[in-house]
Amino acid sequence: MFNSSRRGLQAIQWWLYWKLPTLWWWGVKVKILAEDQCAISMRYSWFNQNPFRSAYFAALCGAGELSTGLLVQQKTRELDMSMLLVSIEARFVKKATVIITFTCTEGQRIAEYVLAAKQTSEGITFDAISTGINKEGAV
Repeated sequence: MFNSSRRGLQAIQWWLYWKLPTLWWWGVKVKILAEDQCAISMRYSWFNQNPFRSAYFAALCGAGELSTGLLVQQKTRELDMSMLLVSIEARFVKKATVIITFTCTEGQRIAEYVLAAKQTSEGITFDAISTGINKEGAV
């Protein structure tokens, strides 16, 4: 799909602009997209704020979901398959008022699930975990 070179990351940002403009508007940036992990960052700004001086939860959910979704899309695209997000679960423990980076390191596990679905021609459901941290390293 894409790679983590400077040119590859720029291509992803343009893809976000055209396919997921809300994430682009919120300032979501793809920092790493590799076979085993994906890291997405979002800076707190006027474009993603809520009335309580922190990032709007939907913007945070979108950035977190993108860190898992790009990995799944990378794997399904290689095998000419599609994907569908069926649910999302989030836990917020601190106000997001700085840059938040969401990282999913489950690329290998995702690849195994996708390959199993391709071999059986059956849809599967699985959980992929993304963890968001601020610049101080707090979850």
